[in-house]
Amino acid sequence: YPHTAAYALEHGELEQYRASLQANIACKNAIEAAIRQYFDGMHLNEVAVTEVMSAYGKERICYVIANTVQQMEWDGRFSPANKAWAKTVDIPPNPDGFGGERTLDFVVDSHPAVLDGFTGLLRRECEKPSLYERMEKASVQRKAGSRSHDKPLKRKEPER
Repeated sequence: YPHTAAYALEHGELEQYRASLQANIACKNAIEAAIRQYFDGMHLNEVAVTEVMSAYGKERICYVIANTVQQMEWDGRFSPANKAWAKTVDIPPNPDGFGGERTLDFVVDSHPAVLDGFTGLLRRECEKPSLYERMEKASVQRKAGSRSHDKPLKRKEPER
């Protein structure tokens, strides 16, 4: 759910908002568990990203990680590239009415250096085209290729 609690309340969408917030928190917990499981002390296995992504989807995991990096903007252990990427994800302030911020509920609480590595792996995974995108591209290329065979190419005669 892309809107704030106030918006959800005004538009009668509070249940969708709550379900999405709970899913964000569950995704955060899954990311922390995957990092614990797949970080060997030196390296983070990319399965950590793909496993969470398959459970929560590309959009949600990117939202949770971008929120985390934005909330920890001050931390120098996040690379400038990951910080710049996180800023491209729109995460509106979502005050809880008691002086707190609801987006803090799904900030990943793993070591920032390891989390930076996770973010880099996630970005690489997200930049890969989906199966649908690859099929669409192949279809367009096939169509373009078949059109080029319809007309014979004109040959340029050498100049004399």
